[in-house]
Amino acid sequence: MSEVPLQWRVHLLMRSRQSLPLLLLTLLFADVCVWFIFGAWMPVLAATLLLLGSVRDYLFPLSYTLDDEKATATGFLTHATIRWSEVKRVAVGKPGILLSPYAEPSRLDSFRGILLRPAPVGLPCDRATLLVEIAKLREQAKDAE
Repeated sequence: MSEVPLQWRVHLLMRSRQSLPLLLLTLLFADVCVWFIFGAWMPVLAATLLLLGSVRDYLFPLSYTLDDEKATATGFLTHATIRWSEVKRVAVGKPGILLSPYAEPSRLDSFRGILLRPAPVGLPCDRATLLVEIAKLREQAKDAE
């Protein structure tokens, strides 16, 4: 069993700042459209909050922890945990590493699984390091059962 949990933080906005102006222009355009349709501030506020909520993983930092019992992802107004004994599939993709409770790919993966976004290559907790650590932790969970 590892003594210290593996922890890291990812801020997607800091990785690709060039997308921020387009995001802000899109938000402004959507707010102007909502204003012209409804002519009131409450729908504009609601639209703004909904749009900001949909891009919160990009705007706000994400924190991850891998320990002997579970994997945890924490972001702005979000907290997700999956126990190693529940992980049936590890899928590696461009955005990160998905820990899924389903053996086969499912549309529910994004709701029940956790997407771990690795640190950039060369830094602690990069993709290769995480894959090795995930394999160890899953093996330890199987041995403990």
